[in-house]
Amino acid sequence: MPKVCDNTSVGQIIRDGEKIVVIERANYPEAFALPAGHVDGDPNFYDAMVREIKEEAGLEVGENKLVFEEDINNPCKREGGSFHDWEVFEASVWSGDLRAGDDAKRFFLAAPDELEGRTLEYAAMLAQRPRDVVAVYQEMFRALRRGDTAAARDLRARAKARESGSGR
Repeated sequence: MPKVCDNTSVGQIIRDGEKIVVIERANYPEAFALPAGHVDGDPNFYDAMVREIKEEAGLEVGENKLVFEEDINNPCKREGGSFHDWEVFEASVWSGDLRAGDDAKRFFLAAPDELEGRTLEYAAMLAQRPRDVVAVYQEMFRALRRGDTAAARDLRARAKARESGSGR
């Protein structure tokens, strides 16, 4: 019997200086990604994030803050998995020996700008969004990294307007 999607997913940003932990996924969708996964049976997003980061990267997180929250139309291989309610956290304190876990071929540390070329095509395919919309979302994430939440909100509104066809 195929797994049924709970339509909830969680991701984790782990920084080591200016670089972030990235995994190369071993399972569908095979790509470079932040440690992430379904909430499944966990009681909340935070507990799911703690489990996922331990499973995929061998780390434990201390201080953590929610940095992104949105419903996204991104498919998964599970039955009914056409969209996910996402929460992404960023750890300011973490510990453990970084290793590739159950869903990772390998891990590496990368500066965010090193990933942009590799992830734009994947993000467009996965999210089934036009490249120009994905580019606006990338600008939004850059604004969030700078701590410019006002710019991020404006960029998110612009991306949503483009997706609906009203913001070309």
